[in-house]
Amino acid sequence: MNICLSCIIPFFPPFASGNQTYYPGNPLRVSSGWIGIIIAIEPIGGSIFGLIVAKFLKKIGRKRLMFLSCFITIICLLIMGLEYYL
Repeated sequence: MNICLSCIIPFFPPFASGNQTYYPGNPLRVSSGWIGIIIAIEPIGGSIFGLIVAKFLKKIGRKRLMFLSCFITIICLLIMGLEYYL
């Protein structure tokens, strides 16, 4: 698990389940099963994508690949932060 997922784990389940105590006026009502699936997708996707990226490491280069991974992480975190408004 990386730092990005570790930062949102404490806040995501109560927010996604529509807990009115912590987030009044929250329209989301996601079941606990779906919350688990959403949280589990990141490590599963990272494992699968890591195998694919390993093949391109020498072809693309480490510096470019690190920049690309940081850029994708930023985009995904922005989307996750803005999902309430989408």
